[in-house]
Amino acid sequence: MTLLAHANKGASQSFLVSTLRVLCSQERLKEAIATLDILNQQAELVPPRILSSLLDLAAKSRSVEHVCKVHSQIVANCPGSYVLLSTKLINAYGKCASVHDARKVFDQIPRRDIRSYNAMLHGYSRNRLFEDVILLFLHLEGTDLRPDGFTYPRVLKAVGALSKVSEGKRIHSKLIKSGFGSRQAMQNALISMYSRCSSLDDARQVFSEMQQRDVVSWNSMIAGYEQNSLWDEALCLFLDMLNGDAVPDSVTIVSVLAACTALGDLKKGMWVHDYLTSLGFSDDDILVNNSLIALYAKCNQMVIAGQLFSKVRERDVFTWTSMISGYAQAGADEEALLFFQQMHVAGVRPNKVTFTSVLPVCARLAALKVGKLIHGLMARLVSEFDDFAACSLLDMYCKCGNLSDARKLFNELPKRALVSWNAMINGYGMHGYGKEASILFEQMENLGIRPDHVTFVALLSACSHSGMIEAGMHYFDTVMNRYRVPRRTEHYASIVDLLGRAGRLDDAWKLIERMPISVDADVWGALLGACKIHGNIKMGEYAAKKLFELKPQKAGYYVLLSNLYRATGKQNDVAKLKLLMKEKGVTKDSAYSWIEMGKDVHVFVACDRPELNGICGIIKCLEEHAEDERRKELKECREFSSSLH
Repeated sequence: MTLLAHANKGASQSFLVSTLRVLCSQERLKEAIATLDILNQQAELVPPRILSSLLDLAAKSRSVEHVCKVHSQIVANCPGSYVLLSTKLINAYGKCASVHDARKVFDQIPRRDIRSYNAMLHGYSRNRLFEDVILLFLHLEGTDLRPDGFTYPRVLKAVGALSKVSEGKRIHSKLIKSGFGSRQAMQNALISMYSRCSSLDDARQVFSEMQQRDVVSWNSMIAGYEQNSLWDEALCLFLDMLNGDAVPDSVTIVSVLAACTALGDLKKGMWVHDYLTSLGFSDDDILVNNSLIALYAKCNQMVIAGQLFSKVRERDVFTWTSMISGYAQAGADEEALLFFQQMHVAGVRPNKVTFTSVLPVCARLAALKVGKLIHGLMARLVSEFDDFAACSLLDMYCKCGNLSDARKLFNELPKRALVSWNAMINGYGMHGYGKEASILFEQMENLGIRPDHVTFVALLSACSHSGMIEAGMHYFDTVMNRYRVPRRTEHYASIVDLLGRAGRLDDAWKLIERMPISVDADVWGALLGACKIHGNIKMGEYAAKKLFELKPQKAGYYVLLSNLYRATGKQNDVAKLKLLMKEKGVTKDSAYSWIEMGKDVHVFVACDRPELNGICGIIKCLEEHAEDERRKELKECREFSSSLH
C-alpha cells in the first residue's frame, strides 16, 4: 500500500506530515500535493520547513497551479512564516513565468530586504522583462537598502539587453564606489554588458584591467567581438587565450567557429577543428557540432558537413538548418529540399531561418506547390512573419510566376517593411509589369516610405523589361536625385539594358563613358546582351573584351558573344571562341530543366538519360494513340461526307 493510500485512511496529523516530508524528499510532487489537500481539509498545520521544501518542488516542476496551492496553505496556516517564505514564493512564481503573481507577493511584504528585491529582479530578468528590471532597480536606489553581489549582475544583464550604455556606465561607477567593481564576477558582467551595447572599447578596458581572468572573462570578450562583427579581433583574442592559463570550453569554441564562419575562413576553421580533436572534445556536444556543420556548410564543404551531420545523435533545428542552408547556398537545390523533408519527418520544428533558407530553393526551381506547402507550414508554426520571412515568401511567389498570390500576401502583411515593397516591385518588373511596379512605387511614396538603392534597381529593371524608356530615365535622372540615393553600378547596368533593348546603343555607350564610377561586369554584360539583340558586332566585341578581362572564367559571357557571332553568320569566329574557351579552361555548366509533380521536383540535366527508354516508350504510345485518333476522325469525316450525298 502506498504512502498516499495510508494517508487517505484517516491517518493522524503526525503521520500525514511525515508522509508529506518523505514525498517531498522523493520529489513525488502530485502525491505530495494530494497529501497537502488532505491536511488542508482537516485544517491541520504544516511546518514551514516542509512547506518550503514543497514550494521548491512545485517551482522545479514549473507548475503555477501547484505553487498557488502551497501559497494558499502558507497564507492560511503559517502567517508568521509568510515574510520568511515570501522570497521563495517570488522565486517560485518567477520560475513558472507568473511574474504578476510574484509582484503581488513582493508588494505585500511589509518590510522588504535586499533578498526580496533580488528575487523580484531575478524573476523579471528570467522572463526577459528588462524594462521592469531597470525600474525596480531605480526604486531600490530610492530606499535605504544597499545592492549586493546578486543585484548588479541581473541589472547589468538588463542594461545590455536594452543597449542602454549610459545607464550601464552609471551603474559601473556605482559598482566601483560600492567596492564591488574589482570582483571577477562583476567585471565579467560589465564586459558582457558593454559588448551587448556595442561599446567594445569600454568592454576591452574592463578586460585589460582585470587582475585575474577566468574562462568566463575570455568568453565574454571573445563573444563580444564576434557578436559585433569584429571577427578578426575575436580570433586574435582566442590565440592570446591559448597562450595564457585559461582552457577554452565549448562556449569559447562556438564563438570562435562563428567568427571563422562569418569570415568564410575555412583554413582557420579547420585548425580550430583539429585543436578540438586534440583536446578530446566530446562528439555529443550539440553546440560545437552545430557550429562545425555551419562552418563547413558556409565554406561549401558539404561532404565534411554531411559526415559531421551523420555523427550527431540528437539533431536540433540548428543542425538541420545548417545543412539546408549549406546545400541551398551551394546550388544543390534537390538536396536542400530533401533535407527539409527529412527534417519534417524527424519531427523537428523549423524556425524562421530554416524557412528563409528553403524558400529561395523553391523560387529557383519554380516549385510553386512545394512553396505553398511551406507557406502553410509557416502560417501554422510562426506567429508573425518578420521582414525577411515575408520577403522570402514574396520572392518565391514572384519567381514562380504567381503574382496574384504574391500581391495577396503583400496586401495582408500587417506591417510592410521596405524589403517587402522592394520584393513586390521587383516581382512585377521581372514579369514585364512595369506599369504596376510604377504604381506600387507611387503608393510607397505616398505613405512616406523612403526608397533605397535596392528599390531603384527593382524599379529601373521593371522599366527595362517593359520598354518604359521615359519613365526609367525619369527615375534615374530625377527621382534618385530627389531622394539623394547614390547611383551604383547596378543602376547604370539597368539603364544600359533599358537603352540597349530599345536599340539606343549609342546612348548606352555615351552613358558608360560618362560613368563617375568604375564600370563593372554587370554594365558590360548589359551592353553585350543589347548588342546580341541588335547585331552590333563591333560594340559587342569591345564589351566582350572587357568582360573577359573582368571575369575570364565566366562561361556565360563567351556564350553570349558566340550567339552574337552565330546570329550574324560569323561561324569561323564561333569556332575560334570555342577554341579560346578550351585554352582558358572555361567550361559551360550543363543546362537542366525540372518538372514539379505533386510534392516532388524532378530535375533533368542535359545528356542525363536514366529513364530514356521508358520516356521513349511512353512517347511511342502517345504517337500511336494520336495516330489512332487521327484515323477515327478521318473515318468519321468520310462517313459524314457520304451522308451528305
